[in-house]
Amino acid sequence: MQCRRATVEHCYGDGWGVWGNFVKREAAMATSTPPRVSSSDAEKVAASEIDNVDIKMAPHEDIGTRYMAAFFITTGGFMAQPVTLAWLANQMGGHYKRSIGSAVQIGFGNLGGIVASNIFLKKEEPHYPVGFGTALGFLGLTIVTSTIFYIGLRLENKKRDSGGRDYRYEDCAILTSPPPGLSSEVLGSLIKKTILNPALTLPLVLLARYTKQGSDLAILHETAFSRLQYALAAGLIRYANNFLSQRALDNWKSDKYVWSQEIVLVTGGAGGIGGSVVRMLAEKGIKVVVLDVIPMTYEATANVHYFKCDITNSATVAKVAAEIRRTVGNPTVLVLNAGVARGKSILEGTEKDVRFTFDVNAISHYIMAKEFLPSLIARDHGMVVTVASIAAFVTVPRMVDYSGTKAAAMCFHEGLSAELATLYNAPKVRTVCINQGYTKTPLFQGYTNSSSFMVPSLEVDTVAEGIVNQILSGHSGQLIMPGFTNLLAYLRGFPHWFQMRTRKDGVSIMAKWHGRQVIDVERDYDTKKDISASAVLVDKED
Repeated sequence: MQCRRATVEHCYGDGWGVWGNFVKREAAMATSTPPRVSSSDAEKVAASEIDNVDIKMAPHEDIGTRYMAAFFITTGGFMAQPVTLAWLANQMGGHYKRSIGSAVQIGFGNLGGIVASNIFLKKEEPHYPVGFGTALGFLGLTIVTSTIFYIGLRLENKKRDSGGRDYRYEDCAILTSPPPGLSSEVLGSLIKKTILNPALTLPLVLLARYTKQGSDLAILHETAFSRLQYALAAGLIRYANNFLSQRALDNWKSDKYVWSQEIVLVTGGAGGIGGSVVRMLAEKGIKVVVLDVIPMTYEATANVHYFKCDITNSATVAKVAAEIRRTVGNPTVLVLNAGVARGKSILEGTEKDVRFTFDVNAISHYIMAKEFLPSLIARDHGMVVTVASIAAFVTVPRMVDYSGTKAAAMCFHEGLSAELATLYNAPKVRTVCINQGYTKTPLFQGYTNSSSFMVPSLEVDTVAEGIVNQILSGHSGQLIMPGFTNLLAYLRGFPHWFQMRTRKDGVSIMAKWHGRQVIDVERDYDTKKDISASAVLVDKED
């Protein structure tokens, strides 16, 4: 449709703004309100039916005809927003994603008014090549991105129809739980994606500095603009810090992973967090080896290889490792995930309780490293993932031995990272440490979360997805979940009155704990005995 704005201005005189250029200020409300009112009904229909409307009009000199055209233009223009909002919302799962996605969409959409006032230049009337050219360019970009989005959704739906996502629904006790409410994790994620996101704040600062309307708003809202600049600076510092930290963790070396050729070994992968990690990796076609003393608790695919193994016994590990190399190959990624907890106080726990906890949670890491790390060093390629816990940062009653083992696991990770770069000349071998908070696994049944807002409980798949994403990134790193618990890493630097209060407040955490035990420790565990020969699930002792 061709715009004949010069003729309209000749009839009505000079106006203001984008629409007001063809009407007088005094007649604006009277003439522009009816078209907008008529568009409201069209918006409702479009939002519910998502119909396609194709309106074609030829240029006409008659003022009444052109005014009538304003009804059609406004109806079509205002229809676009509910159509796109409804379409996007319908393609996003979960109310959190829908709310954030809709907010981002509306926020960027409303920037159109700021952009339009600076690209429809009066000197270019009546054809406005820059204005309409920019608009057409963005329309083309929208078509391309929407097409990519559509294809992605079709592929995802195809994968779901073939059962590729069924693992998310197998553990009903976990996956059917209600979504978490408002927590520090939600707020922190929102802040990082908005206030501390230069992709959002930088365009706003540039518009405020280099456009007339933006400059006027910046002068009018000086305090808000100042805070926006601080947010941009903080976001840029955060991004720069993350970049430098990542490069340092990778020893300033790049490496490439071909996942069709990699082999991932997961200890404790028969269930729980390890089981979800195995299933997610297997779904991507990656070859996975599982070491555990209990049988598989889920149906594994053909690219998952299970070996019953007591990882606390070096002779057993050596024997199983030889079989793995013969039948599967040399693992290139080690996920040291196996873990146990006894839930007893210092005086309640026996020597076997303590030794068993340390052997599985800490000593086994050294046994696994001695057996599988040399092949990674020889190739200067691979990754070692150590699953620790936020218990490494803070010790509470009835978790003293458990916290000690997780602190030891984190020290193993830190020391291994340094030795790979300095002693073994293998700077490309990646190391990852996972410090997750309370996760809803059978091991921690009866755990009492006394601070659900600051430290929300985690779903198994949430932690597993974080681990898998870190592995697939091919980078070293430390994943602390939920985000607020990063502050616990500084606990020992706080005043002692605060440290003691934090530890004492945790007395109720394990008071009702009755987590799953893989063996009867007092009966079956011995430092010289292979516990895999008697691996059964037992209840916690009375």
